[in-house]
Amino acid sequence: MRALTVILWATLLGLPWESLGQGLDDALLFSRQQFHGSARFNAMGGAFTALGGEMGSIHVNPAGVGVFTRNEVGITLATGNTGIGADYYGRNTFANDGRLNANNLGIVFVSEMNHPEWKSFNVGFSYTRTNDFNSTMRYEGTQGEHSFAQHLANQANSWGPGGTPLPINDLPLFDPFQVYPAYQTYVIDYDNNAEEYYTALETSTSVNQQGEQTRRGRTSESMLSLGANYNDRIYFGFGLKVGTLVLFEEFRHTETPDNLDRITSHSYRQDLEVRGSSFSMSGGIIARPVDFLRFGVTVQTPHWYTNNEVYTTGMTANLAGAYVADAGSDRRSASSPPFDNRYNFHTPWRFGLGLAGVFGPKALLSVDYEHMNFATAQFVRNRRAFSSNEFIAENQEIETTFGGGHNIRSGFEYRLLPFSLRAGYSYFSNPVRAEFRNVNREMHMASAGVGWRHKKVFIDAGFWYLWTQSQFALYDAGINQSAALDITRYGVSFTFGYRY
Repeated sequence: MRALTVILWATLLGLPWESLGQGLDDALLFSRQQFHGSARFNAMGGAFTALGGEMGSIHVNPAGVGVFTRNEVGITLATGNTGIGADYYGRNTFANDGRLNANNLGIVFVSEMNHPEWKSFNVGFSYTRTNDFNSTMRYEGTQGEHSFAQHLANQANSWGPGGTPLPINDLPLFDPFQVYPAYQTYVIDYDNNAEEYYTALETSTSVNQQGEQTRRGRTSESMLSLGANYNDRIYFGFGLKVGTLVLFEEFRHTETPDNLDRITSHSYRQDLEVRGSSFSMSGGIIARPVDFLRFGVTVQTPHWYTNNEVYTTGMTANLAGAYVADAGSDRRSASSPPFDNRYNFHTPWRFGLGLAGVFGPKALLSVDYEHMNFATAQFVRNRRAFSSNEFIAENQEIETTFGGGHNIRSGFEYRLLPFSLRAGYSYFSNPVRAEFRNVNREMHMASAGVGWRHKKVFIDAGFWYLWTQSQFALYDAGINQSAALDITRYGVSFTFGYRY
């Protein structure tokens, strides 16, 4: 999103801008869903496309609301933790972050029908989280290849006519977010004799770099679901979803050179706030041809998002030597103007299949397959926005880089009344085409849980653990290493419910 904002600004001013790839990351961030449903749903890996009858399952397949035979109300509280290990120029760092959330809540009303074959018509109102953005990532390393300050000097040297240095007076117009604050704080300077920009960090043989990215927020959806039960053999469902996106991101990057003659250190900051709302629909069927076997099929339209974002940056430099005399102070700070933008974003269609075996009153086994084509995700101009960007280049990059995504979820439950034991495993494939893969973005999730039932009351507990890899690059990875990230997410959820 940071690069996307700068791209928008560059497009407004007619600048040649090379994307850093953040737009791809945002498309993936907003399109991938990890349903944080009820504790039972989580414990069984979310494999409920063919099962239904469970509050978390409604958001996977709305036909699940038709399986309910009694009214039900439930709420799920959960802790979510994210641990990120970063390897940057041979230095390993680790950060952990966690929050308590309301992951899922809802109520289902069952209305019996006076018909020999149509057994009931059910209505559900529910809420669930579909992504948890809460995390902290830190990296640190010492390198002599290419500092961020050198990157900004190179940008200023290439943005003028024919790839020449940009006139100083044009800096605030062409890049008020990075290059101009760097010039205001002496992180980059202009050599009148050589007629080019440079940075005092170029005289250093090594630069220590430290960074921290903190995210807060979520995507979630509230859903009205309608379901019907035909002869206890076929269950139909339809859902209307209203989604919410909230993302707060703070990023800080600090560089300390080994040559302290003019700059002892400098820091760059970025602050981003994104708030969005979406609309989508889903439909599904669950069939029970024989008592022990169930099939499920579901389809969900894209989430059609309208997002509003506010973006600001700033630079601070601690000065020494000649720069102190020139600036009149040993510290210099500069901030960008706030950039407000509105845009639309469409996630891919989602298609799901499920197969479940129910072995008497004791056990059940369920497997789901889900497919979405991430290449169809799109940024779309909002006609009410200030920006005139049509996102042609960004969407072409998404279409070229991404491919189909394949998710497999499996779950098992064994009942020892009044208790139930559960376990699950899920696999989420790498959505990046093979020729563009520089990191393994596959995700794996293992889960387990226990449940207790007594008359109308039930309490469930679930634990899940997810692991994946990613990378982070503040600037061009072709001249600077990316931080290799090992990401683990885990949580415990508790559901309290009542059937009546």
